[in-house]
Order: sequence, then C-alpha cells, then structure tokens
Amino acid sequence: MRGLREILQNCRYMQYLAAMSAAMAAICSFMIGSWGSPSIPKLTSADSPLGVALNSEEVSWVASSHLLGYTVGSLVSPIPLKMIGPKWSLLITSLPLAGCWFGIAFSKSPIGLILLRFLSGVCDGVILTVLPLYIGEVADKDIRGKLISFSPIFAGLGNFIVLAVGPFVEYKTLTFICAAVPIIFGSVFVFLPESPYFLLKTGRTEESKCSLRTLSGSSVDEPTIDERMNEIEATVRVHCEASQRCNVLYIFSKRHFRFALFISLHLRLINVFGGMSVIKPYLQTKLEQQEAVFLPKFRV
Repeated sequence: MRGLREILQNCRYMQYLAAMSAAMAAICSFMIGSWGSPSIPKLTSADSPLGVALNSEEVSWVASSHLLGYTVGSLVSPIPLKMIGPKWSLLITSLPLAGCWFGIAFSKSPIGLILLRFLSGVCDGVILTVLPLYIGEVADKDIRGKLISFSPIFAGLGNFIVLAVGPFVEYKTLTFICAAVPIIFGSVFVFLPESPYFLLKTGRTEESKCSLRTLSGSSVDEPTIDERMNEIEATVRVHCEASQRCNVLYIFSKRHFRFALFISLHLRLINVFGGMSVIKPYLQTKLEQQEAVFLPKFRV
C-alpha cells in the first residue's frame, strides 16, 4: 500500500484526473454530431417517434442545425470564460445539454427538434472552445501534450457509443444514454480544481496557489510550488500586457501572427471540407441505400 501511495503522490494523478474528467465533455460533444446516424432512419420511418415522418428538408435541418449552434457557441464562449473561468464555463453546459437531450426524447414537433439541436450545438461550441484551454492550464508543460490527447480519444468514444449502440436500441433509449453523459460529467467535474491561471488573473492568489498545490500532488514541496507560482504570475503578466496593446489590426499587422492564423485556418478548412460533418449524420441512411451482405446497422 505504501508503494502505491508513493506512486500516486509522484505521478500527478490529480492532473490526469482533471484532464480525463474534463475530456468527458468531448464525449458529450461528439455524441451530438453522431446522433443523427442511427436516429434519422427512425425519424423518417412510418412509425416515427415524433408521430409524423420527417421530410427531406426537415431532416436536413435536424442533421445540420447543431452546426449553426456550434458557430454561435464558439463566438459567445469568451464571455463566460472571462467571467467565471474555464472550469465553470464547461460545467454550465452540462445541465442545458442534458435538458436538450430530454427535450429531444419527448419532442413531437420537427421545429422543436430543430431548435433543441441548435441549442445543443451552442453547448458544443462552448465545450470545444474551452476544453483545450482548461486542460492546458491545469497540466504541467512536460505532460501537457499527453493530457490534451485525452480529448480526441474521448471524442472517438462518444462517436463509438452512439454508432455502436444507437442502431440496436429505441430512439428514446439512445437519447437517454446521451443525456446521462453530461449529467455524469457535471457530477464528477464539479469536484475538480479551477485553473490556477484564471484564479491568478482574477486576483485570487491564495486560491490559485491552493489549486496548484492540489494539482501538483502532496510530494511537491512548498519551494517548488512557489517557483511554479512565479512562472504562472510571469505568464499571466505577459498575457495581460499583450491583451492591453493587442487588437485585431495589430494581429494582422505582424507576419508571424498572420502565418500562424493562415496555418490554423487551412488545417481547419481541410478538416471541414473533408466532409465528415455532412457524412456522419447520414451514415446509416447512406449505407441503407447500398447493397451489401451486412445490414446497415452492422456496417456502421
């Protein structure tokens, strides 16, 4: 037992726990996009859970409205991020997202379903904007890349759950499964520490130090904590100074900023124009139109 305790003290397990708990939000996020694949065939069937089969126009809105919400969520996410920090910005998405899923389960109106999908997309936009920031700020620099990799791993798990389970369960059952994930995420993540960077930015030095001590583990002595606090203070100071003098025009006036933006935008465009956002909600529907040995729900 003593050996296990020493391993836990030295491995910075709280940082791993914080990153894994936060990455559960990625499961919630990617379930939103995958939900359409097993659900659209049911919504367009004669025994649609809405009481009426959706036509092609309504289906396209149901499949894509969360992407419009994602855009809105990405744009508004800096507001809660600045006011309440990354931890609570992620947490406030859990209950609305669960509420959207319950609303989708009991909705009897195509317009209501589209609206709920849009609202879930807003939560999705906040999650995917804030999540990398939170993990990056709670992780030490030598394991930061490793911890951030939890997000795509958990995102794949979200896709897998919906695509593997969805075709074999009822419409409401799948939606309840999707609703359970943000509830579990919120119930676990609420106990994790806030980013020490955000706490220091807002003048809560002692809380920031306490958060850093929790994340660092009991094996880290006080001088090391003080040294890391000084590093965080220096980073926050530089960030605040840069924020005061930088604006959009300043960013575009500097070659290295333009180059970084160019690379980021092109990588994102390649990802988007790859077609996954369009293919994913129609995956089972398209497979039903193909002739193969396996049934579409097995092929997905």
